[in-house]
Amino acid sequence: MPFRRASANRGENELERLEIEFELLENEFELLEIEFERLENEFELFQNVLEPFENELELLENDLERLENELKLLENVLERLEFDLKLAPAPSVPYTTVMNDSPPAAHLLLSTAREVENRIETALDAVGLSLAKLNVLSRLVEAGEPVPLGSLAEKCSCVRSNMTQLVDRLEEEQLVERLGDPKDRRSVRAVLTATGRERHAAGAKVLAETEAQIFGRFAEIDRQALARIAALVRAEE
Repeated sequence: MPFRRASANRGENELERLEIEFELLENEFELLEIEFERLENEFELFQNVLEPFENELELLENDLERLENELKLLENVLERLEFDLKLAPAPSVPYTTVMNDSPPAAHLLLSTAREVENRIETALDAVGLSLAKLNVLSRLVEAGEPVPLGSLAEKCSCVRSNMTQLVDRLEEEQLVERLGDPKDRRSVRAVLTATGRERHAAGAKVLAETEAQIFGRFAEIDRQALARIAALVRAEE
């Protein structure tokens, strides 16, 4: 009997010890939950602070890309004007026609191009895209397979660093995924997701509708004249 009482006492002591340890673990777990919740709140605050800067950076990148395109267009126009000036004969009478009161050709072309671009950008923004993003998605749709970022930059006529940032944003929006290249470990490829394919279809539809709104009023002779002007501007010497 004394042995049984001693064993019972040891069992009770052990149970009491385990209960105390369990209670300590519960308290520690509760503290960890509180700490985790605090970290989650801090992370959410950090994201809220960072988001405006990300949006502003994206706008600046879009503006920079638009300016680069305008600069290329202006360079082509200036080259063509320089070529025309070389071939044009000297005027025999003072140049006093109504054309003096018209805007310069380069200004007219650039302002018209900006107006068309702004209308298209505004329309695409409604489906969460921009011309730059739609261009990348279109190139991936055309390829029908993963495309290395370097090749994608060439297809879109932009530098590799800009393409990397653009793919970053598309990946964040789950429109594309990055894949490794089994043939080249240094190469990174981009591939469309199902969401990206749906977004591209929506963007292509908006683009077609917007172009129809802008150019639908053009008569055939206007379209032919526009095509001739574009061909002249792009023509090499």
